[in-house]
Amino acid sequence: MGRNGRPVRMQKIRVLGGSMSLTGDNELHTYWIARVAAIHAREPWNVWLQVQWYYSGPDIEKEDPEHTSYFGRYERALSDTWDIIHWESVDGHATVVNFDSSSLEQEPIDEGAFYYRWNWSRANKTLNGPSRSPSTSCIGTCEELYNPDGNSPMHLCPRPSCRRWFHRICLFTTNCTIRRSAAEHADLLLRSSPDSDEDFSLFKPSKPAAARMTASRRNKGKGKEICLPLDDLPSPLRRCAQKAIVRGGEYGVAGNVHAVVQARRLVYQIFKNEPDSQKDLDKWMEGREGDVDTEDSEQDEYGEYYICPNCKGAI
Repeated sequence: MGRNGRPVRMQKIRVLGGSMSLTGDNELHTYWIARVAAIHAREPWNVWLQVQWYYSGPDIEKEDPEHTSYFGRYERALSDTWDIIHWESVDGHATVVNFDSSSLEQEPIDEGAFYYRWNWSRANKTLNGPSRSPSTSCIGTCEELYNPDGNSPMHLCPRPSCRRWFHRICLFTTNCTIRRSAAEHADLLLRSSPDSDEDFSLFKPSKPAAARMTASRRNKGKGKEICLPLDDLPSPLRRCAQKAIVRGGEYGVAGNVHAVVQARRLVYQIFKNEPDSQKDLDKWMEGREGDVDTEDSEQDEYGEYYICPNCKGAI
């Protein structure tokens, strides 16, 4: 908002619509959301805004009920509908995040933040956005597009030839599970690279009862091999890199895809002794130095874990 509390151009705003009251207790996800395109001030107290509306799932359902089953409560679609409203109907600034459901670089979306991945043409009654591709829908099982408010989280196989999200319930019902120790599954998750179809080759899976791996690298110019145990890595980095990549439900709209992919790439960089590894590690660790690591007491426990229906890798 501007210095006088009024909206500024290109800002996203919350608008009081329907029976909402400026003094009432309005649920955040029910607000009308708009983008300010222009401001017209006839008098200091008489300001009008030209806005472009974001449509919610229920808004679109009134005109085209076939396109809204994948909308979350805080999801909006940027429409081709424009309007003129008075600034006093504005209740405040709105955060609206562009959600790219197929990107490995998608950062987390805070709880209560609005987001969009579609464009809605009210004139043509068409919704343009994510198609039914492997990166956006549960191909091979239910073929449903991702609903961030759905009951079943989704797991990602990050390998380039797969790059697919699968509902946890679909993995379970199609027997895409395997019984192994938590340590072994964590090892295999870490070996699953977002940049290669091959397992990361500098180390081998640990024994089921152990939570460590080793890799060999050479001292530059000395020709000596150094044994680098996985447990020598900072615990926050190791733990993050060994997580399954999941989104939806308790994991949030975008999930942990960006954090886990970033952590795995950094681990690979360190094991290959690439330039700037230490600098990148120091930067990654900023703000995480005080993280308390949990003990490995559950690493030897066996359980059912999920595997990719396509490549059979850990997910």
